[in-house]
Amino acid sequence: MVTDISGSAFRYWLRSFSGSGDSTGYLLQLKGCPASTVGMRAYIAKGDAAPQDVTAAVLAQSAFPDAAAMATYAKAGVSEMFALIEQLGSVPVLRWIAEPDPDRPIEEDARTIDRGNFVHGGFLVWEGDRFTFHWTIPIAMWPCRRYPTIPCSHDPFVKRP
Repeated sequence: MVTDISGSAFRYWLRSFSGSGDSTGYLLQLKGCPASTVGMRAYIAKGDAAPQDVTAAVLAQSAFPDAAAMATYAKAGVSEMFALIEQLGSVPVLRWIAEPDPDRPIEEDARTIDRGNFVHGGFLVWEGDRFTFHWTIPIAMWPCRRYPTIPCSHDPFVKRP
């Protein structure tokens, strides 16, 4: 994974994924742009061909909340969905989450994590020749770190054996 500037001040990041056969996947995030529109781009290259933009197909299979649910979350002070990339350097997975305003707690529902501190939007996984969305993933694909953003003990979307 590369960024234009080290640390949290980056303006973009790019992650490439080796694939099965001659496939290579690429994810590009422009910081500050909504992921569901222009902020996140997904590409797949096969052989010597130019990378093909597969963003629309990837987003079409997403586990994001629908527009009505996002409008309800927004009224409650919840951010737009964004990519949690803390594991992306070591596993082919990124997680989509939204954060409530800490001064405006939200009611817990089927998507909330860590006592309502985050809203789950699914996992985007590189499967060797394509990107797929998953509602849950095994812990081997999202290993617990010493100081994770979301504690594993409060995460029903990361499945233990």
